Amino acid sequence: MKTANNIRILLFSFSILFAIGFLGKVNAQPGVTVSFQQFYDELSPYGEWIDDPDYGYIWVPNVEPDFQPYATNGRWVMTDYGNTWVSNYNWGWAPFHYGRWNYNQRFGWSWVPGYEWGPAWVSWRSGGGYYGWAPLGPGLSIGVSVNIPSTYWIFVPQRHILSASIHRYYAPRRTVVNVYNRTTIINNTYVYNNHRYYAGPRRTDIQRVTRSSVPVHRISNASRPGSGRINGQSLEIYRPNISKNERARPTRIASANSIRSESRSTNRNTGKVTGRTATASANRNKNVDRRPASTTRAANVRANDSKTRNNEIRAKESNQALQARTNNTAKRPSAERSARPAAQPNRNSVQRSERSSAKPSAQTRTQNVRQSRSSTPSRGSERSSRSQDRPTSASRSTRG
Repeated sequence: MKTANNIRILLFSFSILFAIGFLGKVNAQPGVTVSFQQFYDELSPYGEWIDDPDYGYIWVPNVEPDFQPYATNGRWVMTDYGNTWVSNYNWGWAPFHYGRWNYNQRFGWSWVPGYEWGPAWVSWRSGGGYYGWAPLGPGLSIGVSVNIPSTYWIFVPQRHILSASIHRYYAPRRTVVNVYNRTTIINNTYVYNNHRYYAGPRRTDIQRVTRSSVPVHRISNASRPGSGRINGQSLEIYRPNISKNERARPTRIASANSIRSESRSTNRNTGKVTGRTATASANRNKNVDRRPASTTRAANVRANDSKTRNNEIRAKESNQALQARTNNTAKRPSAERSARPAAQPNRNSVQRSERSSAKPSAQTRTQNVRQSRSSTPSRGSERSSRSQDRPTSASRSTRG
């Protein structure tokens, strides 16, 4: 009898431990375990994987130039884990909830994969009427915000922290340093199953500054990768458990030198982080999502090859055109001299020469008068010639 009671106690204890262990895994999706291979395959259509000497395989997203993690194309939502970042990118389920973000001067922001899921891997600050946050870099843990450059921080007025259009209220870049100096670290953490999460501003504090009730969404598990979706009082996010697999690797690995820093870098001097270009990028990503990953990667390879050939053809045509212009420039002086028209006479001089040729000179007029006088017969010679033509009277009388 005593042995049976001991068996019942042991079974009851095991059932409690099993229940605690099962409930303790709510930070990741129960029953779904994947490796880094899913990261490599799912994110390939939306960016490039690079073999980094410091962090291994890192991912550089194909995004707009002003992209910044936890700022572009997303918003904050209050959940049972605290402030949770909800991304509108189709690939947002992974880089904003696993791993860390790192900034590189050559190609901008890149994501370093990680094993642990979290509502958002950021550090928080508060003060001067603002809330601020910045992505945690590789090697930084919860509660550590040193060595985070001030330009990585995003600040927003406290009353707009849960706005669906939060990007409209970001503080301008030129004021970030001043706002940063008026804020202090928020050490509000959420602990569950020996895991600590940076929860950010407390719900009670947000309700006080917004003067409105703040709903708390329950995180539910999505069945497939994609962007987060709010459904009533729940937030659906795909969050599988990540296991180690030494053989996992990206199908295609790009060279860091092939990624231009101009198209990746964020303008940190002026302006704001906007969401309009992010929406267009998200729409493009949705279209890509309808195609298989292998088809998309093959299309990307063909597009890159075609782009390379087109660039070579343009460079060859540009060199030919430059050579032709150089030859034409060398031949131009002699051709211009040979083709230069004779100097045109002055119009006034032409008119004067015409008038002078039309008017005879005084000497010419005198000669003409003399010639006309010599050719005209005199009056005496005219009378003698008339008398010779007239018959005399003697001759008339003889005839009679």
